[in-house]
Amino acid sequence: MLGAVYVLLKGWRLRTVIYRYDVTRDQQYDFSRPGMSRTTERLQNGSLEIPPMTQTGMTVLLELRIRSRPLGHWFQPYLEMESPRGRWRQPFERGGSGLRYVELSAMLGEGKSTLRLNGHYLEIPDQAVVLYTLKHGVDLGHQRMLVIGTHPDDAEIAAFGAYADRDAYVITLTAGEDGEPGPFEKFSGADIYREKGRNRAWNSVAVPMLGGISINRTANLGYFDGTLQTMMERPETKVRSTQADVEFLDAFGRSQDPALIASRDNRHATWAQLVADLEHLVKMTLPDILVAPYPRLDAHPDHKLSTVALVQALKNLNQRHGSLLLYANHLTSSDHYPFGDAGDLVSLPPGVDNIYFDAIVSIPLDARKQARKHMALDAMIDLRPDIRVDSLRSVASAFKRVLKLTVTDDQINYFRQAVRANELFFEVRVSSLYEPGVTERILG
Repeated sequence: MLGAVYVLLKGWRLRTVIYRYDVTRDQQYDFSRPGMSRTTERLQNGSLEIPPMTQTGMTVLLELRIRSRPLGHWFQPYLEMESPRGRWRQPFERGGSGLRYVELSAMLGEGKSTLRLNGHYLEIPDQAVVLYTLKHGVDLGHQRMLVIGTHPDDAEIAAFGAYADRDAYVITLTAGEDGEPGPFEKFSGADIYREKGRNRAWNSVAVPMLGGISINRTANLGYFDGTLQTMMERPETKVRSTQADVEFLDAFGRSQDPALIASRDNRHATWAQLVADLEHLVKMTLPDILVAPYPRLDAHPDHKLSTVALVQALKNLNQRHGSLLLYANHLTSSDHYPFGDAGDLVSLPPGVDNIYFDAIVSIPLDARKQARKHMALDAMIDLRPDIRVDSLRSVASAFKRVLKLTVTDDQINYFRQAVRANELFFEVRVSSLYEPGVTERILG
């Protein structure tokens, strides 16, 4: 009996320690910039009448107050929403309470809409709620997109739904050769990481074809995993791969269109060259939309510095046209964001304040596109789960992992976190980068 109580208490602690912020605090977002408007409505008995709203070029957010029920500290609390257009789930943090935001754009039809809200492990009291409409400058059907992934699979995790079947280029900066050996443990020494880098680099240029992107529109620049911080601190100093024992970017650089990679002899890895390579890509592809990590929100140093280099390249070119769509694959306030299950909605990132944006762009993914995104992630060798059971030891290890997940729900898994009903981005217009203080607020 005491053992069971200990396990439950341990599980409860592990289920809440994953949040590096106060989950009972109101979310704080500034919706006062031009192009943003608000209306107040009444939520009564779980029913919300929404007046007609223009949806083209708009994102609609619902601000409401929630409170987790006692069981919502153990189980995932979520809001179930139903409209004539379908049914959606919006999960929240376990134990979460306070003001939260729900993205409604896909739920609204022509004319007046009636929305039914039902809380699971969650109290949604009758209340006055606020609807925000945010006008954005993104037209995926008619604008060209340049997607920047820091490592192989980052572009797919963040933006497969955004780029699939559209006028897009998908560029990955590094080979992603560092980290756990995984299936490459069959090699030895530096060969582990050379083979891992080669495989992941080919993944990064080939997998976008599952989204209808020509292989002539993809490239991996071949920079080395985990080295961008050193490169930025000493911009002209050449760096090597920390694990693969290679010096030149051509060891990992891949593209079926050589014009996407700036031509030079003995391509070394330096910060100055990375910025120059990004300048070259912008001039070559002429994008209206640039998709990249949000430095202030993403905890991974390579992700942060990818966008630092991109912004530097844009300013070197004095580019003022277009929009940045910024994402976070490793949210600073919780590695488990987005919360909930595959197929749920992605919420606004919690636990972060004073985030700069000109608009918010939510791209809906229907069931077919979610299935295609799942297959794209599964094609990435580094994301496949290790489920080998070729010995008693591996069976015991697998059982231990399953038991831990059952008790703690401590699961960082991109098939859960990334395959969602929408992909969410913060839009920052490139012209805004030249306003005082904006770049500093984005870079953090």
